[in-house]
Amino acid sequence: MGKRAYGLCKGNSSKLVLVISSAEMAREVLKTHDHVFCNRPLIFAFKKLFRGIAFALYGVDRREMGKICILELFSARRVQSFQSVRVEEVANAVDSSSLSSSCVVDHIFERIAFGTSYKGKEPSGSHKILKVVYEYLFIGVITVTKLFPYVPWIVDLVIRLRPSIKRKFLEVDSLFQQVIEEHRDPNRQRPVHEDIIDVLLQLEIDQQIIKAVLLDILVGGIDASTVTMVWAMEELVKNPRVIKKVQDEIRSCVGNKGKVEESDLRQLHYLKMVLKETLRFHPPAAILIPRESMKHCNINVYDLYPETMVIVNIWAIGRELRSWSKPEEFSPERFMDSSIDYKGHHFEFLPFGSGRRGMTIEDLDMEEAGIFALHKKSGLQLVPIKYDAVFFSEKYSL
Repeated sequence: MGKRAYGLCKGNSSKLVLVISSAEMAREVLKTHDHVFCNRPLIFAFKKLFRGIAFALYGVDRREMGKICILELFSARRVQSFQSVRVEEVANAVDSSSLSSSCVVDHIFERIAFGTSYKGKEPSGSHKILKVVYEYLFIGVITVTKLFPYVPWIVDLVIRLRPSIKRKFLEVDSLFQQVIEEHRDPNRQRPVHEDIIDVLLQLEIDQQIIKAVLLDILVGGIDASTVTMVWAMEELVKNPRVIKKVQDEIRSCVGNKGKVEESDLRQLHYLKMVLKETLRFHPPAAILIPRESMKHCNINVYDLYPETMVIVNIWAIGRELRSWSKPEEFSPERFMDSSIDYKGHHFEFLPFGSGRRGMTIEDLDMEEAGIFALHKKSGLQLVPIKYDAVFFSEKYSL
C-alpha cells in the first residue's frame, strides 16, 4: 500500500478501511474533511488503556482536555519553564557517560511530569509507571477482537488479551493514584519548579482526567523523543559529510564558551534540518493513530459511509516522489530555506499528524531531541562507520 496514493480495503471484519499514502489525500482527510474524520475507532484497547486525548472519542470532554494541554501544559511559556530540567538531566548524562537516549528521556519526563529524579534514589512510584508505560507499547494496540468482531469471546479465550489489558490498566491506575496522593500531601517537599501534576491539580479537574493526560504525555512523549534521537545518531554515523557540518556549526556557535547551552538551539540551523530530515525519514510512528468518519463523506473517487476507518501512512508520505527529490536519501539540505515544519500545516511532512487530532506535545519532543543531540554532538567525536557494520531497522511500537 506504501506505493499507492490511497486505497480502500476490507479486512477480516465488516469495517471498511481507507489507507492514505499521499500528501494530497492526507490534506483531504486531515484538513478539508477534518471535522468528519476527527473520531477514533471504538477499539477495546484504546478505550481501556488509553483514555486520554489521543485515543478519546471526539466530544466535549476531549475538546476540554485538548484546551488544557495547549493552554496550560505545552504552551511556549510552559515548555520554556522546563528548560533547567532538560539541561540538568542531559548534562548529568553526558558527564557520567550514561548516554542512552531512552534513559535521558525517561529522566526528563519523570521530572517534568512527577517532579522526581532517579539520581541517587531507589526506583520510585513514577519510575514504576515509566516501566509499565513501556509495557503498554507491546500489548497490541489494534486488538484481535476488532478484526474478528463476530467471535471476540473465542479469540479472548485463546489469547486472553482482554484480561491482560485490564491488569495493565489497574496497575498503572494504581501507580498514578499513588503519585497524585503524594502531590496532595501538604507536608510534601515542593520542588523548585512545578511539575505537570502540580499544574493539573491547581486546575481542580477530575483526577481520572489527570491520569489520562499523564498517560498521553508519557506514551507519546517518551517514545517520540527517543525514536527521533536514536535515528538521528544512526543517520549521522552513516553520513560523514553531515557529521562534519553539524560539528562545525556547533563549534562555530559555541566559540570560547566551552560548553553548549539550550539557547544555542535557535542558532543551529543545520542541526534543525538534521532533526527534520530524521522525522521525515524515520517518523516516530509509521502510521498515525487511526481515525473514523462520523458521517457520510465523499473523498476523491470514494463514497464513504459513517464509521469508515482511515489510516494515514506518514512513512510512505515522507517518501513520496511527488513531494520529495530523491526521497530515499538522507539529505538535511532539502530543508534549507524551506518553510516546512512539523506543526501539521505541510501535508508532505506529518511526523506528529495534523488537524483536530494532531499531537500537542511536539514542541516538547523536539526540545528534548534537540538539546540531547546538541550535547551529544559537542561532547563526543562521532566516528563514521560502514553501514553494514551495524544493522538498524524499525520495530513494533506506537
